[in-house]
Amino acid sequence: MRKGIKTILAGTLALCFAAPAFVGCSSGSALEGDFSGEVSSNGGFVVEKGNYYYFINGKQEHTASNEFGTVVKGSLMRIAKSALSSGAYGEAETVVPSLMVAGDYTSGIYIYGDRVYYATPTTAKNQSGSVENSFLDFKSTKLDGTDTSDLYFRLEDNTIQYRFVEENGVVYCMYVEDADIYSFNTAERKSTMLVQDAGSYLFSTDVEKPGMYYTMPVQVDIDKPSNYTDKYTQIYYVSASVTEAPYTYEYDEKYLSDYRKENGKDALPYVNLGTIVLDGRGSDSAFTQYNHNEGTTAYTPSGYTYSLVAYANDGLYYTRSYVDTTSSTGDGGWLFYLSDENARSTSWNAVSGNADTSLFGAGEYNDIIAYDTTKASSSAIFLKEGGAHSYLYTENNAIFRNDVKEIQNGIEVKSTRIADSVSSATLLYTEKSDSFGYVYYSETGTNGKALGRAVYNGEEGDYNALLANPDYQPVKIAPIDYASDWYAPEKLGDYLFFSNAEALQETAYNYVCVMDLKGTNADIAALNEKFEEITTEITDVKAKYNALGNLMFYHYWTAGDNPVFNRYYLDQGKSGKTMYENTDYYTASLKEAEEEGYTDTYLYSAYFKDTFRDFQAGTGEYQGKFVDESGKSYAVQSYFYHWIGRMTDDDMEAIDKVCQDSLVLSITSSEEKEEGLPVWAIVLIVVGSVLVAAGIAAAIAIPLVLRSKKKEQVEKPKAEKLVVDTTDDENIDVYADDDSEPVETPEETTEEIVPESEDKE
Repeated sequence: MRKGIKTILAGTLALCFAAPAFVGCSSGSALEGDFSGEVSSNGGFVVEKGNYYYFINGKQEHTASNEFGTVVKGSLMRIAKSALSSGAYGEAETVVPSLMVAGDYTSGIYIYGDRVYYATPTTAKNQSGSVENSFLDFKSTKLDGTDTSDLYFRLEDNTIQYRFVEENGVVYCMYVEDADIYSFNTAERKSTMLVQDAGSYLFSTDVEKPGMYYTMPVQVDIDKPSNYTDKYTQIYYVSASVTEAPYTYEYDEKYLSDYRKENGKDALPYVNLGTIVLDGRGSDSAFTQYNHNEGTTAYTPSGYTYSLVAYANDGLYYTRSYVDTTSSTGDGGWLFYLSDENARSTSWNAVSGNADTSLFGAGEYNDIIAYDTTKASSSAIFLKEGGAHSYLYTENNAIFRNDVKEIQNGIEVKSTRIADSVSSATLLYTEKSDSFGYVYYSETGTNGKALGRAVYNGEEGDYNALLANPDYQPVKIAPIDYASDWYAPEKLGDYLFFSNAEALQETAYNYVCVMDLKGTNADIAALNEKFEEITTEITDVKAKYNALGNLMFYHYWTAGDNPVFNRYYLDQGKSGKTMYENTDYYTASLKEAEEEGYTDTYLYSAYFKDTFRDFQAGTGEYQGKFVDESGKSYAVQSYFYHWIGRMTDDDMEAIDKVCQDSLVLSITSSEEKEEGLPVWAIVLIVVGSVLVAAGIAAAIAIPLVLRSKKKEQVEKPKAEKLVVDTTDDENIDVYADDDSEPVETPEETTEEIVPESEDKE
């Protein structure tokens, strides 16, 4: 017997909680701006509407505090398109200071009218006083940040699949819980169970579609002890707005009475408000009340079973296999496409819709896509342009496009290899831009995942390696390393939004960054060359001179335009200067050093200081290096992408400390202490130079190991005795206890001697 049907209305479920917060609230004064305009890219972590991009401010855990008004990381923010185009990346504003942390990363935030709809971890507590933050509350807020709704409903599973959709001017939330499909009407605040015990289901790849396809088993004598489910299955479609079943189902009165005593007064043994699309009934199958096309002849004795592959391009991709056969064509049978228009036509017949017009035909309404699903699987991307079908898939570290052409008695497939050397790639989505059609895919990254892009709509000759047309060559977007367990990067207009997974030591803070991604694949390849050039330079220097490499490395990350971190310093009442100009970093350590009788002269050699100044200013050996055709320096991270949004104070303090610790030199050893030598202080150098980049920035999340594709690794030299610059005090015997051979100084030269390896930590 089926378990009792769950009541999911918020008012009923909330009785389990000690202090449910149902009061509508506001984040403060209303945001200003024009809230009109078209919406694109609903769902996911960033949505475009009118003059703004609305985005979730980084990846946060559902266990984090969700006190309304205090949430920073994981909150909903917006940034004006004009701010991005003008380079004002620090002008993002908070819209909803609550956690946008649902585990369904195929869904996200939705905007309809002047409201944003979302799911957030509940702040309600159970009877023991613990916050049930694995439960989700579903709410909405006006786009100006005011008028957050009372709770719509609550679910106990953070990973439940859901979609906010609009139908006939009403916003619904469709979701699936324990194989049951529900729809919540936000206007009437009423929930409807659409389907009970669905076999399988599919939301559309177009997340705004107000309906879904699903399979159902067929009951035989459900109200009798002899009940069983037949071997064939059925496909149905249900829309969000349906409240009554289109078919009538009747049961034995005693059976129904007993069932309701156990499961609730309104419970039914079979709930299905959908419309039948395909009925796998065979000619030998008994006709039941769950078969809705009486009198229509079935075309196979035992019937069909169906498997759903994708709901895309305004239609259903599915396989159909014969019941009671020991084998099928390929993996699960042929792959068919049935359009929404045909499937939901008033003249549609679910049985005759299976009819074959020829030995290899698919019937009047079904298009054959493939003879098996080995390549045309659920991981493929299906395309339909101008009535022609094609699909993209990965195989043997390559990406292919298969074009499907109808011929007499079947189909003909032409395969085109569009990308090579894409190891373990996962296809994400496609984008049309001018004459190019792009497919984005993920690969293994450094700390998260790498993002790649290939052109999918070229002719075979365009991909010829001998011709080497750079616009058609696949590219990995080298500067991008995005969070692997969060939303995939999203491309909206000219901008790519992603959760930055670059690690600072062992921590990735996963805040959102934006990258200007105009241009072709050849343009991205040129950008990649610049990125590899600067990161390789710093990596090589760091391998030889660790302290100097660290200085260059932190300059790369902190110079230029990094508004997220600059805002932190201004909020803390600091000077807004970079770490090299901000005395807060080193004052305490410098005092300790002075007490030992030393000054910062001994911290870095003159060579290190001069080289670093040249690196900053683009002078000396760095004259003309790391400068693009327009004269702009790409020796800074903000040349490639920009941080937006806001960081929490805790994260900034942690990053602040790591930045300091990474630049501090510890040159005290136990041997020196035993011999009575002075204790060297841990001190950070003050580099008082003028930054090339115009922006003011502070310490930011920095990976301590730069990513480099350079094949040859620089061998790290062995640590040597510290060589101290004695320019200011020639009487110091810095080698008093050194057993090694003395260093010979060349005669008649004023050139400084630079050690092979200095300051190895």
